[in-house]
Amino acid sequence: MEHTWRYHQTVEAFELTLNGRTDDALGTLPDEQVDPAADPDLTWWRAIVLANAGLEEEAAQLAHALRAHAPKYAAAARRFGDAGLMDQALIDRLLPNG
Repeated sequence: MEHTWRYHQTVEAFELTLNGRTDDALGTLPDEQVDPAADPDLTWWRAIVLANAGLEEEAAQLAHALRAHAPKYAAAARRFGDAGLMDQALIDRLLPNG
């Protein structure tokens, strides 16, 4: 149940960033740290929320941890731009090729 709540809060925060409500998004984002090895999906969405809110350095740290602990997920996340789900330039900054 706790995981479901954290996931829904993170998705809500993502939607708030899309609507330009970054302060509200950061307030909605769960305070708990995520484990990229155990939950790469939640890690990626948290990184996107942080980046959309202007905290790209913190987001890049999460993305780096994602690449280290869940490289297959990171490789799949790089394709979110091609699918039109996210801005490819942002993805390239967070998960550069190489």
